[in-house]
Amino acid sequence: MSNWPHPVIAVEGTPYLIVLLVAYIILAFPFGLLAGALASLGTPGRALTVILVLGVMLWVGSRLAPLFAIIAVDGVRNPFTALARSWRLTSGHALTIFLALLAFLVIMVVVCGLALLPSIGLLRSMADPTGLASAGTALGGVGLLMLTLLVVGVVFTISYSALLAVIHGSLSNAAGEGVVEAFA
Repeated sequence: MSNWPHPVIAVEGTPYLIVLLVAYIILAFPFGLLAGALASLGTPGRALTVILVLGVMLWVGSRLAPLFAIIAVDGVRNPFTALARSWRLTSGHALTIFLALLAFLVIMVVVCGLALLPSIGLLRSMADPTGLASAGTALGGVGLLMLTLLVVGVVFTISYSALLAVIHGSLSNAAGEGVVEAFA
């Protein structure tokens, strides 16, 4: 009998998500009030709101990037301890983490764009106004697109997880200690 998916693993992430959701709700209210006040200033206020909210989201995202690696590799089970450890590890490294994630995103957009190029051509043929595209071409285009999206999603997930593991390992100075146990 297989041990995967293990029922405890499926439930363990729930406290982290609940804590993050509660924090999001608590922080969304004052940000909403600030955004409303700035948006009342017209177009410059709305632009400032977008810049402010996007900046805060990118900063917090960079600070919490190694969170799930801390949970999986370090075995931290308390959500508040994991959040505090992630915040402590990324102190002074948020810009470097952001730039690494941005470079990863650019590379993945190029790779995914190249992978989806044949599908886009087939999909464009389906929009032919003369109606010359057959049902087989349409189904083939959609099928190829779905298969390509599946492969791209798997490659992205594996690559992103590896990047976050490298970020966690370089920040914690303990690269590889718990990786074998986490991915065994």
